[in-house]
Amino acid sequence: MGNSELILAHICIGFSTFLAALLMKYAKADEPNKMMGYRTNRSMKSQEAWTFANNYSGNTMQWAALFALTLQIFSYFVFEPLTSVIIAASAISVALLIVVVLTELKLRQKFDENGKPKSSMIDDRY
Repeated sequence: MGNSELILAHICIGFSTFLAALLMKYAKADEPNKMMGYRTNRSMKSQEAWTFANNYSGNTMQWAALFALTLQIFSYFVFEPLTSVIIAASAISVALLIVVVLTELKLRQKFDENGKPKSSMIDDRY
């Protein structure tokens, strides 16, 4: 892999992650759908859960992309070309997995099984 191909691979990996984070945060759908946004069973239970999941995962994904990009830049200067691309792709994959896990934990913490906010359940009793 030539030097220009390596730089292009790193740019594509980093840019695609930031693009996904920005789309998740700013390109919002009006309601849960199967085409766009953070789509898991838990996030699609209600409009509130959908909105929260997209905002939270978009913010978390931006930080994950920044971490992965930092690791990517470091690996570019320290490791062999192919190794640095593998490290960059692995860092992005792990970072995105962490985003999903954190978002699902927050959804479980804030919403019940039907997608209703847990805090509103307390208000409904009184």
